[in-house]
Amino acid sequence: MAHFLTIVLVPPDTSAIVAEVKRLMEPHIESEVPAYKVRTDVSDWSERQLADTLASGDLGNDDDGYFWWQTNNPDGRWDYWKIGGGYNGVLIGQHTPLPHKDGPLELNTRPVTSLLAQEAPTWQDLGASALVTPDGTWTDTFDFHDFDGPGSNKDRWTETWSKWHAHTLPILKQYEHHVAVALDVHS
Repeated sequence: MAHFLTIVLVPPDTSAIVAEVKRLMEPHIESEVPAYKVRTDVSDWSERQLADTLASGDLGNDDDGYFWWQTNNPDGRWDYWKIGGGYNGVLIGQHTPLPHKDGPLELNTRPVTSLLAQEAPTWQDLGASALVTPDGTWTDTFDFHDFDGPGSNKDRWTETWSKWHAHTLPILKQYEHHVAVALDVHS
């Protein structure tokens, strides 16, 4: 469970920014969905472990092999979010946290062109962990549940951010005439 800065890109002529952000974020809610199969490799399991797990009903087997039943949204990334919230104003260099509250759009929106023009704060300065494009594609730096933060391994942290910026800058350039909206996302 963590909070992280997510930037959602909306078209510049969007009159209902909050409604558009809700529409783009909706497919990524951490929710239950109808059961689906996730394939798994059991080649290193003991016969007993395999038999016990099959008998429990947690593991299935069909013509394509073994699988787990899953009901969590495979695209789920958040359980709640706020415009700005704990990152209120960070997008325009006026960080005034409002934990668990929506901040005003004027403090939490910014033209993408200014992020790319190296006007402070720059894209690299923000430390955004996820980016959602106008087509609803979610891109993030890492799996938050498996990464234990910057104090754990400075080289890994630096490498992660370097790769993130290299990956996302072309995305931002593709949407340079759009508007960035800052969200405080919880997962």
